[in-house]
Amino acid sequence: SDGAVTNEADAKTVRRDLEKAGYIVPITIIRHFFADLEDDAIGGVPDLGIYWQKIENEALREFVGLAADQTGVRVSRVVLGSSASGVLEEDDILTGIDGTAIACDGSVPLRENDRIHFTHLVSRCQVGDTIGVEVLRRGKLEKLTVKLAPYVGLVPPPRPDRHPSYFIHAGLVFTQLTHEYRQSWEWAKKHYRYKYAQYDQFPSEHRTQVVLVHQVLAHEINVGYHQVNGAIVEKINGVRIGEMTDVVRAIATPSGKFHVIETDYHGPRSESSNYHSAYGTRIVIDASRSEHATKEILAQHGIPHDRSPDLR
Repeated sequence: SDGAVTNEADAKTVRRDLEKAGYIVPITIIRHFFADLEDDAIGGVPDLGIYWQKIENEALREFVGLAADQTGVRVSRVVLGSSASGVLEEDDILTGIDGTAIACDGSVPLRENDRIHFTHLVSRCQVGDTIGVEVLRRGKLEKLTVKLAPYVGLVPPPRPDRHPSYFIHAGLVFTQLTHEYRQSWEWAKKHYRYKYAQYDQFPSEHRTQVVLVHQVLAHEINVGYHQVNGAIVEKINGVRIGEMTDVVRAIATPSGKFHVIETDYHGPRSESSNYHSAYGTRIVIDASRSEHATKEILAQHGIPHDRSPDLR
């Protein structure tokens, strides 16, 4: 049809325009990258590891104890395991970094008439560097030192040099939810539990990683669970699972005759599945047969190890 011809012509025009497109990478980013590579490892861009609030409202200024000649932003959360963890505290007023004052809107001077987000003072450094921070804590000004680390999240950001962490037992393939995992499948990109974990949850004392049953390698020992995939693991044999090492530790101690894996999983929402009862949230495996079954499954699939190097 004429419409199809027009759409095809438009698409060709767009492709030609894209071929002419150019992209500019700021020289500061290029310099940062090459400096990062000097130790033959990719450290990435450091992150302070805080959430913060502007202090532009006069009542809020008075409430947090800012004098008329003082400026800064309120620390509303410190992420566990981050650069600021153990140094900054919730309700600290971050007033400066390395002697540069932070305005109440979170900006710092860049050039004579330009201002920029205060996180620029952190991101221009390298992972492992130290910076000085000035805070107003319970009415008292303090100078502290922060050693910079990469961004910390319940779902780790992209890391091209990272290999997947995995553990296989009785055909259950356990792995960690990462940015790369989410980007590998369309269904994972749209998974609302994964999105919530990545964007709305934080590492805690009980959970620093999201552990999944990625898939089940079929064997008679795991009949009935073959369709389980991408299930978030909550407990194994009564042990709360907060990271991959917990899986290995929990499997070493069965719950009586069984391995009991509790998950946050009810199967996919689709017209072809019974959402409320199809898969359930509990996997029970005969513990006395699981070691032998694991060896058979690994041999059948040509897998040399039951776990990744980080778990050996």
